[in-house]
Amino acid sequence: MNAADPAAQRNARAHRYLEEGRGDLAIPLFEEELAHRRKALGPDHPDTLTAQSNLATAYQEAGALDEAIALYGGTLALSREALGQAHPDTLTTQSNLATTYLDAGRLDEATTLLEGTLAKRRATLGPTDPDTVASQGLLATAYLDAGRLEEAITLLEQNFTDCSRILGPLHPHTLNTRHNLADAYRAAGRIEDAEKLFETKNLFLSAASEKGELEKLLGLLPDWLSEYERREREQSLLEMILSPGIEREEKSGESAQLSLRGAKREGFCDTAQVNFVSQCGRFDRKRHPYSGALRVLKNILNFEYLWKRLRERGNAYGCMSGFSLSGEGYLVSYRDPHIRSTMQVYAELPDYLRSFRSDERGMMKYIIGAVSELDAPKTNYARAMWNLSCFLSHITDEMLKREREELLDTTEERIRSFAPYIEEILSTGAACTIGSAAKVSGAGEIFESVEKL
Repeated sequence: MNAADPAAQRNARAHRYLEEGRGDLAIPLFEEELAHRRKALGPDHPDTLTAQSNLATAYQEAGALDEAIALYGGTLALSREALGQAHPDTLTTQSNLATTYLDAGRLDEATTLLEGTLAKRRATLGPTDPDTVASQGLLATAYLDAGRLEEAITLLEQNFTDCSRILGPLHPHTLNTRHNLADAYRAAGRIEDAEKLFETKNLFLSAASEKGELEKLLGLLPDWLSEYERREREQSLLEMILSPGIEREEKSGESAQLSLRGAKREGFCDTAQVNFVSQCGRFDRKRHPYSGALRVLKNILNFEYLWKRLRERGNAYGCMSGFSLSGEGYLVSYRDPHIRSTMQVYAELPDYLRSFRSDERGMMKYIIGAVSELDAPKTNYARAMWNLSCFLSHITDEMLKREREELLDTTEERIRSFAPYIEEILSTGAACTIGSAAKVSGAGEIFESVEKL
């Protein structure tokens, strides 16, 4: 791979500074990037708004809260005008502005924004969507800071129930919500309720991770690992809908593997008027090895193939794909008004890959995007959980080094070679849609079963 262009290098360096907590060094780099995008793309282009949000984040990280608030406020106004009040990107910016208000102690303004964000996400995404659940947790935090304990407890109880069901009991968000709820109970004088939450092993796991006490945490794992392994693998809503029939199998001397046995095609009717449409499977059943180049493929699918066919032409709000070191892959559309046509887009993907073409500049763009994702900033807590995940999955430093090298060496020929991988994933036969009862029931012939959530 040739050296990245100066703009990409600048952006990557700025993100590294953010990861390191050096927002002051990231600011001039993001300022330069924002000026460039405003000139080249205009003030209301999505990429310009992203650059503006990045700069606001750097200001927030550096403690320049007034500057961050001004930038987030400007971004929010432009996003509302260009994308709409209820667009996911608009609501993300609105949430970011609210958290900055919280940092600045401007509780009334933060609360108003968070209440509005939660209301819109409940209306458009439904009460069980991960973004809705996240907004619920942030609003509860604002209520706690404002001393509105009863309102905070009501939200936290609901949030804890939702996180436990949707994300699973060991997910970081679930553990954090448990901790916040226990604190709220204690502040309200409900000591017995707080103790019931604090006495669990999972809460200690969370506390150790938050403090970066990874060594202590790993020392406890031998006692807890068997319990952890027995739990259902339900880390997120996406994992739930993408992994029907998943079972864990252990192989002596090898990394833990996940296999799809008795994969199903399932439809679930929900109260929300939105759809997740997904297919998933394994690509290594015929010994297709994992490669870091799959991260580049993910970028190509998310921002080219799936984006153009599902978002631009099909009016879905979002789309995503992913490939794991353990040999799993998935394709998902988000807030998708269609089901049958989306499934057809998935089915046509292998043919698209066989004819894939890109010039050197295009490949560079995809590679840089994949590197940026790989090097995305992590909080201390997120870093601790990532290290724990690698430990449990037997992912070594050597494997991660090889992944990066393969990513950087990706060519268009390598992308074309992934067509059999996608065919293998699709051949698993695992598919799931969650959403509008009318849409799911109307496509009932696609599924082996249709159930009401």
